[in-house]
Amino acid sequence: MSFFYAIILALLIVCVSQLTLKLKVLFNIKNNTGKLQLKFVGIRIFDFDISIKSQCLKLVSKSGKTKYLPIELNQQSLQEYADFQSILFKKTYFKTLAIYFNFGVKSNAFVSAMICGYVDVICKMLYAIFKTKKSEVQTKLKVYPSFKNDVIKFGFKAKISLSIYDLIWSFSEAMLSKQLKPKNKKGV
Repeated sequence: MSFFYAIILALLIVCVSQLTLKLKVLFNIKNNTGKLQLKFVGIRIFDFDISIKSQCLKLVSKSGKTKYLPIELNQQSLQEYADFQSILFKKTYFKTLAIYFNFGVKSNAFVSAMICGYVDVICKMLYAIFKTKKSEVQTKLKVYPSFKNDVIKFGFKAKISLSIYDLIWSFSEAMLSKQLKPKNKKGV
């Protein structure tokens, strides 16, 4: 019986301990190509090449398998995502957050520099807002213009710490709040 208790204790420890996730999203808007990677405790969970095709996100794995995920932007799906994200955000510990942006117009250096300047200012404002809520995060920002090529690239990297318990709890709390919200009130 002590072996059984040891297994339960080990599972509980794994579920409540903070585990590190690394998410990387890179996308070249001009070529409609990108990369999506997720690593969990240094182990690659998935690594996809991504592109957008007719309101679907096309995911191509390293083995060549292709999946299409529909991109739905309706009010209900956005609200469900916002509920889950807000609950999970409170339980997540951000270690690093990085944004990369490269923009260039070959024939107009002024536009390239101005767009990169605006993006730099906007990202710094977002980082300031984010730092007020999560002061432990280390932020990185790389915005650079390209004067020799026509290019629009952006990237996002995040290293977060989250427990399996918090993930399950946040998901169940978001689903429960969705069911408890009153349906459209008539006559109001």
